Amino acid sequence: MVTQVRSDLLQRVQMSWQDPECDQVIQSLINNTTTSKYKWNDGQFIRKGRVVVGPDLALRQELLTLMHLSSFGGHSGVHGSYKRLNSLFYWKHMKKDVRNFIRKCTTVAKVFFEQVFKLHGNPETTISDRDKIFLSKFWQELFKLQHVELLHMHTMRRLMGRQRFTLYEVVYGQSPHLHVAYVSGDSLVAVLDMSLKAREECITTLKFHLTRAQSRMKSQSDKRRTNRVFDIDDLVYVNLQPYRQYSVVYRSCNKLAPSLRNIMRIPQIIVTLPVLDDNGLIRAELVAVWERKMMKKGNHVVVYLLIQWSNGSHEDATWEPYDDIEKRFPEFQIA
Repeated sequence: MVTQVRSDLLQRVQMSWQDPECDQVIQSLINNTTTSKYKWNDGQFIRKGRVVVGPDLALRQELLTLMHLSSFGGHSGVHGSYKRLNSLFYWKHMKKDVRNFIRKCTTVAKVFFEQVFKLHGNPETTISDRDKIFLSKFWQELFKLQHVELLHMHTMRRLMGRQRFTLYEVVYGQSPHLHVAYVSGDSLVAVLDMSLKAREECITTLKFHLTRAQSRMKSQSDKRRTNRVFDIDDLVYVNLQPYRQYSVVYRSCNKLAPSLRNIMRIPQIIVTLPVLDDNGLIRAELVAVWERKMMKKGNHVVVYLLIQWSNGSHEDATWEPYDDIEKRFPEFQIA
């Protein structure tokens, strides 16, 4: 939030008070002949803690530019720009002026062509969350001339149904490439080795911050939760949200349906859950070791094993380092 404004702008704001209407209100405030919402405090013409801006259209445009196009404005929408401007200044019909100013703003289109079009070319479809900028006549005409179809989120949900897509698949139209970890020293080219090591360090840093963010969100969510242990045949009060729980009861419109509240008895259910790996996927169990071989890796000799997994046949066996297998499956006796 901006807390300071340039001194030259403040001087221009004070000059805008020379308008006859503003001057009349100021004189009545100085003479204590009015009880309006305006205040005259230490030479400042304010209304509810905000500085009043007179009918200077050029000044108002400059303030709109400052609060919307600057680095701290960030080309935010009508609500964000209006909230930022309204916290410091006041004039009549400010929100209408903000809306008209943003509707005429073309900087977003320039950034789009510089940051998106140059790198990826002309997109065939563009998905919007029905933001007013994307729904404006400017954007509709721009993409119409480019022969690009604008898809709103509700249209995409209808087209995709219940399918789930990652952000990468939505943007690039394909599944993300499998990341193969790079071992330092595998490449004899110094520049390539340095670049790949930097990539691995970057990925490690990203994973660290993602894990930390997930842990922070989990800790905040767990503050309202308590651990409860129930025995078989205990009676519990259940409150299920229909748009999250589909297995108990089906309704045609889940979001508008009332929540399901009922008293249920704890049944005896024995479920054997599969073992998951570090990535949350079902871990494949080691079935057999078919072969072994020795390979040179840098200045060391590494033993590899041909492993058959529980989710594949003998033809699907893969070569894995002996040390990794020994750590992951210490109970398995490797002959």
